[in-house]
Amino acid sequence: MKRYVYVLFMCMLCSATAIAQQRTITGTVIDPEGEPLIGANVIAKGTAIGTATDIDGSYELSVPDDASVLVFSYTGFSTEEVAIGVSDIVDVTLSEGLTLSAAVVTALGLEREEKSLGYGFSQVSGDDISSTRAASPLSSLAGKVAGLTVSTNGQPGGSTEIILRGYGSVTGANSALIVVDGVPINNGANVSVTTLNNPLDDFNRSQDFGNQGNDINPDDIESLSVLKGAAATALYGNRAANGAVLITTKSGGRNQKLSVNYSGSFVLSNVNRLPHLQNTYGQGWSGLFDRIENGSWGPKADGKERLWGNPVNNSQLLKPFNIIEDNLRDFYETGTSIINSVSIAGGSENASFRMSYSNTQEDGVVPLDKDTYKRNTFSLKGEMGNSFVNVGASVDFSNKRQQALATGQGDDAGGGKVLFQEIIQVPRDHQIVDYRNYQDPFYNLDNFYTPYAQNPYFVLNEQGGEYEENRVRASAWVDLDFTDALKLTVRGGGDISGGSIFDYGNVARITPGSPNSTANDVVGRVNEGQLNRRQLTADAILTYKKQLSPRFDFDLSVGGNANERYTETNTAYVTNLTIPGFYNLSNSSQPPTTLGVTSLQRIYGVFGILNVGFDNWLYASLTARNDWSSTLPKDNNSFFYPAATLSAVLSDLLELDPATFSLVKLRGSYALAGNDAPPYQVTPVYTAGDARAGGFGSIKFPIGGINAFEVGDLLGNDKLQPEITT
Repeated sequence: MKRYVYVLFMCMLCSATAIAQQRTITGTVIDPEGEPLIGANVIAKGTAIGTATDIDGSYELSVPDDASVLVFSYTGFSTEEVAIGVSDIVDVTLSEGLTLSAAVVTALGLEREEKSLGYGFSQVSGDDISSTRAASPLSSLAGKVAGLTVSTNGQPGGSTEIILRGYGSVTGANSALIVVDGVPINNGANVSVTTLNNPLDDFNRSQDFGNQGNDINPDDIESLSVLKGAAATALYGNRAANGAVLITTKSGGRNQKLSVNYSGSFVLSNVNRLPHLQNTYGQGWSGLFDRIENGSWGPKADGKERLWGNPVNNSQLLKPFNIIEDNLRDFYETGTSIINSVSIAGGSENASFRMSYSNTQEDGVVPLDKDTYKRNTFSLKGEMGNSFVNVGASVDFSNKRQQALATGQGDDAGGGKVLFQEIIQVPRDHQIVDYRNYQDPFYNLDNFYTPYAQNPYFVLNEQGGEYEENRVRASAWVDLDFTDALKLTVRGGGDISGGSIFDYGNVARITPGSPNSTANDVVGRVNEGQLNRRQLTADAILTYKKQLSPRFDFDLSVGGNANERYTETNTAYVTNLTIPGFYNLSNSSQPPTTLGVTSLQRIYGVFGILNVGFDNWLYASLTARNDWSSTLPKDNNSFFYPAATLSAVLSDLLELDPATFSLVKLRGSYALAGNDAPPYQVTPVYTAGDARAGGFGSIKFPIGGINAFEVGDLLGNDKLQPEITT
């Protein structure tokens, strides 16, 4: 049965049944100098049937027998309407002089003229994003949008944070909303078990496994729009209080011949910047040489040979006391990034489709395979319809596997040290790569040159952090054009993902009586975690457009939206590993410590937007939204926030020379942006019992088969109010 459904679905996307007699029109579109216009639009007037010219300016279009006029348009040229006569060949020359107003995608997928917008707006083409050949489409925005701050983690697959309106929320949620083809998607951070267990812990040993916005294949992006102001994002509700990034993915074209596209890249990377360190003094302390110190506070480097490190079997290492300026840089290697992407697209008169596959493999600058990122994505998108109804659907699947290094403060009572913490302590006269054989008698745990630090190659080889995630994003939409003025769009989508975390640090036991016996042992730790997310969204938008007079026009959109977000995390860990190198939750005399957390929140909203234009140079817009949030007290869970914008295109009013002034515009806006509270802040919640045992120690229930719960450290506030920013 599944096979038949699949075949039927593909047939719906790739074919359409003719319901009337057809004729095929061919021709070319050129400019006044005879040069072909590539990508000019050719549409049968009064229908949704159209195509675009190829590299030679040629086109081929199947139209109904009763079609009488073709409409030709191209940005920067006048639009021409040409009657279809007896001949099946229609050639057209478009004249220059009229610049078409650029239509851009705004909130809820509504298209408006860019010059009419009264708020900050930027658009980046898919070519600009994919040309950087970065695995993350979000990091490709760096330097391309004014006022947008992109913060990235240098590890492969690391997090990318987009800040549009500064850090304005007391809840700590300041990242922009990401919307793909009109449907908001998850952009949650994939963090370590340490952070899942305590989100406020930002200093202990943990890993960054990236954020979900990085999962999108850059080669699937047609364009990316950035909405900066509160007025631009009011219709997305509290989720867009910090701005929105709207991604439109590529589609197949109607009457498009089957095409196959491939893109590939191979990129090498090296460490760009390292901490600035002094290059005068070598190993030691207080100006004196000390062979067991891990600092560079000793005497000036003089090039004389010195014994260093601990004696082993009546032998000791000897080297010149010289500064090695690049000892940190020499530790790192050349990173690689390989990205391959292929897509197939095509369409018939009433349908189109596009599907793509991409493979990304990155290996970072740290030795071994401890910082890698591997991602596979598959997407399928199709549409079919006519001048009255258009139906579409898309589905995207991604699988990613990542290995990330721990950062923060090391933990001898758990997984051990962190890599950078160890290499930064190496004296300036030591060559770090000489420690590579960490089991060598001179470099092992017992005899490493200092008891105050650990061989970084032990950390590198005996620890690991791994994350794997499978994710499905799907959406469907229906557009109904009742008349030329009245249109209804109904859209729904979901974003579902499941990820697993595996983090380990080996036991590091130092032999009693050895030179480093005063150092702490590392007891070892194994962490496992599951991170499941689900977001469901549905909205309906009714739009009415009317030309009131030759100088006045307006459009009105009203609609409603429902959104649900669900997160489930389950973690378990053990310490004090019994068998070194065996990373399993059973490898401890202590029972695993477990934690399960679920979060569910819903928000419902209604909205409206009114746009009024005068004489093609003055534009006003009013928007309003009211939300009802499940995270606020029941008696106070409704909040309303309006916005107003005004845009005056002076270059059109004053008829300024476009060659000198392409656009002169004054704009202003006033808006309120609403934001609800995080889940479960209204009433106290219970947590597993935890009794302090002095110092940093604690005893967790159950104890002796007896379980206990206590009120958590969050008291709850049933007087919470929505956060409104201006």
